[in-house]
Amino acid sequence: MKKLILRIIVLLLFYDLDVIANDNTIAVLEVELGEEVPEIFSGLITDIVYDTVYQYSREHYTVVARNLRDSMLAEIEFSISDLSDNFNSALKIGEYLSAQYLILTRVNRLGTAYNIMIQMVNVTTTEIEGSYLSEAEDIESIKAAIELCVRNIIPISPYKELVDDIINLPEKIEINTGEILIKTLPSGSNIYIDRISYGVSPLIIENMEPGSINIEIKYEGYENLSVQATVQKGETVNLDLVLNPRPETLIELIYMQGGTFNMGSIDGDYEEEPVHNVKINNIFIGKYEVTYSQYMEFVADTGMEYYARNKWRDDNKPVINITWYDALEFCNWLSLKELYSPYYTIRDGSVYINPESNGYRLPTEAEWEYAASGGQMDNGTEYSGSNNPDTVSWYRDNSGRETHLIGGKVQNRLGLFDMSGNVWEWCWDWYDEDYYLNSTEISPIGPTMGYYKIVRGGSWDSDDFYLRCTARGFAAPDNYDTDIGFRVVRNAEK
Repeated sequence: MKKLILRIIVLLLFYDLDVIANDNTIAVLEVELGEEVPEIFSGLITDIVYDTVYQYSREHYTVVARNLRDSMLAEIEFSISDLSDNFNSALKIGEYLSAQYLILTRVNRLGTAYNIMIQMVNVTTTEIEGSYLSEAEDIESIKAAIELCVRNIIPISPYKELVDDIINLPEKIEINTGEILIKTLPSGSNIYIDRISYGVSPLIIENMEPGSINIEIKYEGYENLSVQATVQKGETVNLDLVLNPRPETLIELIYMQGGTFNMGSIDGDYEEEPVHNVKINNIFIGKYEVTYSQYMEFVADTGMEYYARNKWRDDNKPVINITWYDALEFCNWLSLKELYSPYYTIRDGSVYINPESNGYRLPTEAEWEYAASGGQMDNGTEYSGSNNPDTVSWYRDNSGRETHLIGGKVQNRLGLFDMSGNVWEWCWDWYDEDYYLNSTEISPIGPTMGYYKIVRGGSWDSDDFYLRCTARGFAAPDNYDTDIGFRVVRNAEK
């Protein structure tokens, strides 16, 4: 256990006078880090906890202006080296500061996830009055996890110390800014003001310049909500917003956290070289390949033509005989069906992408390889989830020369099925055998033109060489065959 660092943030109501403590005073101690958590997180997470506690409890507990913190710390010299453990040390600090409550935070790392435990301790009784554990994957989700913990441990009562009863305020204070208080249902929604992320709800934003602002609220599984508000000097805008649930999703998605990986291989075809560094953004990706039954809903709604022989028509087999253009049309249809903005604009045979869209699309070749390899949980297997093709793939040696039901083999470390074998999967990119020589590092989308589109993963008719995570294939975009299908992805918050 790391030694408790004596950086103390005291939340007290203070106005150029001595500190005024009461039964609703809170002290937030610096976060305690587990052995696997980088030391750089200490100040960052402590600041997030401070901000969250301040925003959530300021109307009910005594708080201090944050810019006084450093000057207060300079006056505190307190040694607890002789105490037996961090908990008793924290209680001693609380007594020294005349605080009624302490907020204690501990962060541990388990694999790629962070476990965040926040407790509210009564200094007088030494009892833990609130405790909550949450999990996060990255710094953005750490913010949400901390807010969830704080909201669950701090009881909000009608109590609020009135400033006028404690200090003599100047007769007139000119206030040139306003503030806005946003509450949402569901709570924890992401809040964007003029396209800048401000955190999650409930949220109070202070010192805002007067004027009109555009607010967008986002929460996975709910329709995005856009509203306008006007900030006025010296006033608080109160917004209570309710998001509408999206229709039930047709495709089961898995969240894939972005990251950096080495794309390509020196053990495959020349087109897989050179191995190069690529950074991928967060996305949602289909757990399975799109099935025949899912595609037939699209056909029924749109009147699109489709034909496949009876042996391929099982509802839970991957759909085949699909051109690259057919896959794009399906993506746009599914986006509209689930109230997302379409990712593609298809006009006169040309396709344009809408990069700000939250709708369904095909994966890029780089996204596909990153996902097949297991994303951040990549364990270096040759095929998607195993070094044994029979474990994870339907291919030439075991397929009986036909497609099979989705999910019939072992999933990879991301929980994705059939990334190796069953059917090739369309990707967005044009094919160029030399593209890796000139590929961009951040979220590459392939060449600007070409004759063929990338397909990945191999199929029921492939030998094991083409089942590898790094193996590249290609087909004409207007081509369709019994060994080509697709899966969909959707952008996630960055």
